[in-house]
Amino acid sequence: MTRAARAVGHELMLHMPMEPLSAKENPGPNAIVTGLDPVELRRRADAMLDSFSGYVGANNHMGSKFTQDAAGMRIVLEDLEARG
Repeated sequence: MTRAARAVGHELMLHMPMEPLSAKENPGPNAIVTGLDPVELRRRADAMLDSFSGYVGANNHMGSKFTQDAAGMRIVLEDLEARG
């Protein structure tokens, strides 16, 4: 599917589930959430980033709480940067 999208000129974004502000909202299984130790956070980010290839960037799903966590975001952004 990604190959077909790229073949017709589409750019793909990876949608990454992250922790929302409201604890009532469920971002889904293995979401990136605050309070994870760096090893688990990187494991989850890597699993998402490895889930398919050909994307040109990533965005968050619900991640209004997690994106406020500078230390956690640094890990995710370093991982993205390392992948180009």
